[in-house]
Amino acid sequence: MNGFKNIFLFYLKKQLTSKSFFIITVVLAAGLSALTVLIGSAGAGGGQEMSADDGLYILSMILCMVTMVLIMLYSNSASGEIAFLKTNRIMEIFITSVKPLPLYLGINFAYCIAQLLQVGIVMLVIATVNAASGSQIAEMAGLILSNGNLGGVFAVFVVFLICGYFVYSFLNTALVSVVGRTEDISGITVPISFIAMIMYIVSMMVSVSGDSQLAAAASYIPFTSPSVMVTRYIYGYADITQVVLSAAVIIAAAALIAVAGARFFAGGVNFYGTLKTYRKSKKHA
Repeated sequence: MNGFKNIFLFYLKKQLTSKSFFIITVVLAAGLSALTVLIGSAGAGGGQEMSADDGLYILSMILCMVTMVLIMLYSNSASGEIAFLKTNRIMEIFITSVKPLPLYLGINFAYCIAQLLQVGIVMLVIATVNAASGSQIAEMAGLILSNGNLGGVFAVFVVFLICGYFVYSFLNTALVSVVGRTEDISGITVPISFIAMIMYIVSMMVSVSGDSQLAAAASYIPFTSPSVMVTRYIYGYADITQVVLSAAVIIAAAALIAVAGARFFAGGVNFYGTLKTYRKSKKHA
């Protein structure tokens, strides 16, 4: 575990001290703080009253957008680090002192913790700004939610954000490990990013058109449930039993992808070619 710990701490520090982490944190904190203060001013009598439907739509839109952006941002960053090591031939040196499994897990967990710290910082800034401005956004959100449980909504949001990240990141980093050329990276990451767009679109369909069989099915599929199930829970279309079942499915999926991905990664880091030629080499091995 020493190898895992060292890799984890190295990449966590690298991410937390990067310019992109600072810029994204500032943009999210400033933008969402301004939006919530504007919305909350209505609850304090300082603005136009907002209907419950409008409030639910805005809350679901914000959480869906944040979920998709953070999952793709951090899973692509983790896989981008692997691609950088491979395409610049640094991996050949790196892998002589580090085993593939600690490297695979260390990078993925480091970017997960960085993501959670960023969410925590943004939420803290939003709460502080809203409290200082007299905004009643928390009270409004509690009133418009079908179950009145704002804390429960954010707990579900965080759980599915973490699980969704691992599903995408474990898959991304495993597949990118076989890439030997920069131009081949997009062939792997773009199709996976397209799946994330489907997740966002289905979530917005729930907000606009209500629940459906498609949405219900998507809320149990690991690649789409991170935002679809959260949206259905916000609107009251899914109860806590369904949420727990969906969470169990996505956790199991993340674990299976991690196990399979670790084996794939162990072979991929020493291979320079394409995904197609890697499959052929494994068949003839």
